[in-house]
Amino acid sequence: MRSLIYAISILLAAAVCGATAQDAMSGTLYLTPGYLLTKTSGASVAAITVGRVLGVTNVYGTNANQMNTWAAESFTLTNGASREFALSALTNAFGPVAFWRVNFLVVKAGASNANAIVVGGAAADALPVFSSTDDTVSVVAGGAVMVYKPDAAGIVSTGKVMKIANGGTNTVTGELYIGGAK
Repeated sequence: MRSLIYAISILLAAAVCGATAQDAMSGTLYLTPGYLLTKTSGASVAAITVGRVLGVTNVYGTNANQMNTWAAESFTLTNGASREFALSALTNAFGPVAFWRVNFLVVKAGASNANAIVVGGAAADALPVFSSTDDTVSVVAGGAVMVYKPDAAGIVSTGKVMKIANGGTNTVTGELYIGGAK
């Protein structure tokens, strides 16, 4: 009997957790190269420091500088393969996520990839930044492409597709990160 009570308690807890989506999101997006450039001329040294390029705080919501959901997905593509990510049908730890607006998008290539991954080029319903089949970016091993638009309109509306393809003959890996509003 005790086992049955525990099982019912676990099922009820899972049902409650599954029925509720996230209700808070906050954080800060930093882009901080941290480079130091120097030039020695005789006894003097000139230096230039490249620090934070971007530092934006986002809070929960659907207005400018606000997001209310996040999704991340790893992928592996074999020789010549591609994958289209429907932004209206992604998932996160809380379940399905249907983005109607994307503010933050990063595609990162695996560090040991022997060839590039190609971002963009969806035949239909592509993201506006990759609006035609010729609008692509090649991302080499260890590299990334990032698009960030913090306003209330974002970079996409409902139903857009993000295409990622293998740009060569060797298997490649990567990661896709998306933040926006659902």
